[in-house]
Amino acid sequence: MKFICFGSGSSGNCYYLESRGTAILIDLGIGIRAFKRYMSNYGLTIPKIAAIIVTHDHTDHIKAVGPMAITYRTPVYASQRVHEGIDRNRFMTKKIPAELRVLTELNTPFEVGNFRITPFAVPHDSSDNNGYFVELIQAEPEEDKMFGSLFGSVDTAPISIGEHTKNVGDFSKNVGDFPKNVGDFSKNVGDFSKSVGENSQDAPTALPTFCLITDAGQFTDDMIPYVKRAKYLIIEANYDTDMLANGPYPKYLQDRISSGRGHLANVLTAAALRTHLTPVTQRIWLCHLSAENNHPDTAAATVREAIATLPFEAKPTVEVLRRTVPSELMELR
Repeated sequence: MKFICFGSGSSGNCYYLESRGTAILIDLGIGIRAFKRYMSNYGLTIPKIAAIIVTHDHTDHIKAVGPMAITYRTPVYASQRVHEGIDRNRFMTKKIPAELRVLTELNTPFEVGNFRITPFAVPHDSSDNNGYFVELIQAEPEEDKMFGSLFGSVDTAPISIGEHTKNVGDFSKNVGDFPKNVGDFSKNVGDFSKSVGENSQDAPTALPTFCLITDAGQFTDDMIPYVKRAKYLIIEANYDTDMLANGPYPKYLQDRISSGRGHLANVLTAAALRTHLTPVTQRIWLCHLSAENNHPDTAAATVREAIATLPFEAKPTVEVLRRTVPSELMELR
C-alpha cells in the first residue's frame, strides 16, 4: 500500500492511499492546482483515484472536493450530515453532483478497489466528523512490493456496504491441537498454546491496516477498537496546552479549541496512546498541528515520552506530518 500526505493542518489536509492500481483520497482540502502539481511531482496519476472520502465539512478538508468530483467524475463518500454540511459551506462554490455522492454509515465497512474502509465517530464542531479505518482486501502483488523498496519502505466504483471486517481471530489456531513428542524431551506444544483469536487486537495483522483520526475534540471509546488494530496510525496532536494558554488566540477561540468538540492536545493524544496502543502499531504520524500553538518537536516528545512506558519491547516510531509540504511517498507493508 502506497501512502503520501499532501498536507496536514489548517491550510489544507489530504491523504493518498494506493493499492493494486486503485487509489483513494481521504480529504482534499488543498487547492486543486497544488494537488495536481504534487501528483505529477510524485509520478502519481489522477485517473487511478476511485474515491474521495471526507472526514468533515470544514474548508481545510474539502476545498478541492467539488472541482475534483466535477472534472474527473470521482465519487465522494461521506456521511449524510457531512454531505449536507458541504452543501451549506459558502466556500464550496463548486458543489458535488448528486450522482457522485455516496452515503456512508458509522461502523459499516464499504469497499473501494482493494480497500475496505470503516467510518467511526469523531467529535468535532462540524456538521459531523468521521475517522476511518482502512484495510486491504488482498495482498499486494510481488512486483508492487519490490517497487516499494525504491522508496525506503516503512519496515526497514461502487461500494459494498455492510460487509464485515475479518478478525484475525477468525483464523485462530491452537498450537496445542498438535502435541509432539521428541524423544526423552517430549514436550506438549499445547502447554504453551495461544490462540491468536484470544486477543485479536494484540495479534500482528497479516496485511497493513491504517487508521486516521483528525480534528477530534476528545479521544472516545468509539476510536479504541480501531486504534488497537492499526499497524499505521495518523492521529491529531493539535496544540500544546501551555502554548495555547499563553499564545495569541483570544479566550473564546482558546475555549473552542480546548473543548470536547475542538481539537486534541498533545497530552490528550499521548495519554490515549499510552492507554490503548498494542504491539500491532508500528508507526505513528501526528497530524494537524497548530502553527501558533504547537511545535513538531514538542508534540513528538510528548507522545514518545508517554509510549516509552508501554509494556512491550517494540515501540512504534513517532513522526510529525508537515503542515504545508508533502511527505515522502511511502510503501506500507
